[in-house]
Amino acid sequence: NDGDREINPNEVERCGNSVDEDCEGGDDICSNRIAVAVGGERGVVIFHPETGENYDISLDGVASFDSNYLSTIAWSSDASRLFFDGAPRGGASGIYSILGGGGNVNLVVTQEATPWGFSLSPDESEFVFGLLSGEQISRVDFDGSNLQVLVGCGTPCYKPSFSPDGTKIAFSEGDFYENQNVVIVNSDGTNKENVTFPLRF
Repeated sequence: NDGDREINPNEVERCGNSVDEDCEGGDDICSNRIAVAVGGERGVVIFHPETGENYDISLDGVASFDSNYLSTIAWSSDASRLFFDGAPRGGASGIYSILGGGGNVNLVVTQEATPWGFSLSPDESEFVFGLLSGEQISRVDFDGSNLQVLVGCGTPCYKPSFSPDGTKIAFSEGDFYENQNVVIVNSDGTNKENVTFPLRF
């Protein structure tokens, strides 16, 4: 590595890419890092909470992301890969994945409308997601197949989240700025139940 300028004792260590950038004897794991969706040219930034070191993950493969539409970011269970949704300028709207240390960006799920919040099931077999201009929560297999509408809302619904055991899904329903409810359904979309009164923001 003597000829690589990006490997030296003063370099920021990128986790999960099998490269020892800071020459401290190995690659860092990503489980002690925080990922932040920034949008624009930076896209996704990885922070070390103890040292404050940070680095950008290059999203050049899908162009720059508008920060207004980079709504959710999540680690895989082994902290090796990040998933995020968005509408990149010049690219397809959908859910993307990338290694924690950067690399190629992969489009996992593509949608004609912009996703607005997603959740990866605890067993990492499927995603559920809402749409910025939609009135339903949909689900799709991890490989992007078997897309189905899980539950219809009749009003905007978005930001779904699986329960830790994977049996329930919570999401927001209602206008973006007022009269929002928190709703819970079974993971198959049945037994829809409002758990809050309309909230105003």
